[in-house]
Amino acid sequence: MEGTREGMNLALPSPRCDSEGNYLATQCHNSDCWCVDNFGTEIPKTRGKHNSSKDCSELRETMDCLDLTCRMGCEYGFVLSEETGCPLCQCRDPCSSVLCQEDEQCQLVEVSCKDHYCPPVPACLPKKVGQCPYLVPATSTSCDFECNSDMACNGTMRCCSNGCGTQCVEPLLMTACQHQNALAQHQAHESGIPAGKVFIPSCKDDGGYESKQCNPGTKECWCVDFRGFEISKSRTTDETLSCESPVKSDCPLFHCTNDCEHGFEIDHNGCRTCTCIDPCSKISCRGEGEICRLVSVECVSSPCPAIPMCLPKKENPCQNGEPMKLGNSEEIVMCGPDYESCPSSHKCQLSPVGEYAVCCPKPRDVCFEPLDKGKCAESDFTRNLTRYFFNSRTNKCELFTYSGCNGNHNNFHSEEMCNLVCPGSTRRYLKYVHN
Repeated sequence: MEGTREGMNLALPSPRCDSEGNYLATQCHNSDCWCVDNFGTEIPKTRGKHNSSKDCSELRETMDCLDLTCRMGCEYGFVLSEETGCPLCQCRDPCSSVLCQEDEQCQLVEVSCKDHYCPPVPACLPKKVGQCPYLVPATSTSCDFECNSDMACNGTMRCCSNGCGTQCVEPLLMTACQHQNALAQHQAHESGIPAGKVFIPSCKDDGGYESKQCNPGTKECWCVDFRGFEISKSRTTDETLSCESPVKSDCPLFHCTNDCEHGFEIDHNGCRTCTCIDPCSKISCRGEGEICRLVSVECVSSPCPAIPMCLPKKENPCQNGEPMKLGNSEEIVMCGPDYESCPSSHKCQLSPVGEYAVCCPKPRDVCFEPLDKGKCAESDFTRNLTRYFFNSRTNKCELFTYSGCNGNHNNFHSEEMCNLVCPGSTRRYLKYVHN
């Protein structure tokens, strides 16, 4: 196939097409057959029913809702309801039904078609190594979607979220100890506690755990194994503790059948138990809308346990209000490089660890952000768009020309949207927030 990449395997079986290049109503792979709509999307509850071309063609004709027009362009068609088989006006992700090998990931790859443009095809490609940065600031200087997948980034760079947009960045190449060290330092900084007063894991030059760990806050030291698990009877206030030789222990010998990725609890006698440590039990999140969750990360070596992080609640990650929903339904509107952009009254809230991508109402704080026309990396990308911003000095929404790149959140598609978020009648409130 023209335009394919080295090392790629098509993630889905090749579709069956008619002489004009349209999808046949019946698609088969090996002995399994199913019906599809005009976009090639599988119609729910049709797989494995020995469908003939006639059956699927008749089904297409009887399902009037397949011709439903959604006010959005989706190259791969729409997600179909499992109950009715009708479009949900949500773009279908062709990678959602793909299972690649463990060391591969599904990516959309540009290909060349004979006569007309055709959308990229899903393919299984080798994963890029490394972890996207996850300790990102609450506010970002750029909310542009500079990439939509790792394959859009040069070399070893990955496509990562910065909280409201995506950027190509060099990934973190760290061990479990280094991840935990960075997280502990970040949490100490966020809580205002000096790093010399809390426990921060000590790592060797090669990224492994130092055999001796100390907590300057409690003035205690202890020995750990290669996984960072505390060794029984090793905890002491003696700073001269040496972990080079085996620690003498009179603890009972027993075998734990459970596998605890964060280690085992130590009892009051200093002996290891078979109870798993819950790392979130030792973390107090500051914000009311935050909760501690274990987040899987990528390490350069094993083991690689999930790390505990204070994150916005999945059901509502918005700092202000609730996620935008589709019409009067309960379906949350998705945003990001592969979805429609949020209306200018909202901003896209992207999880740095890939948990959510929703449109959140802009807080009134954005009304105090200065006028920023934005600057494009290349002059060819400049689009000179008509936008509105709230001028806190005149206390009203005013017209400006936006370049189409970067800028800030004080940027609205219409005067109506601007007044909705930054009503002039709330001058006192805005001054209070500003001060």
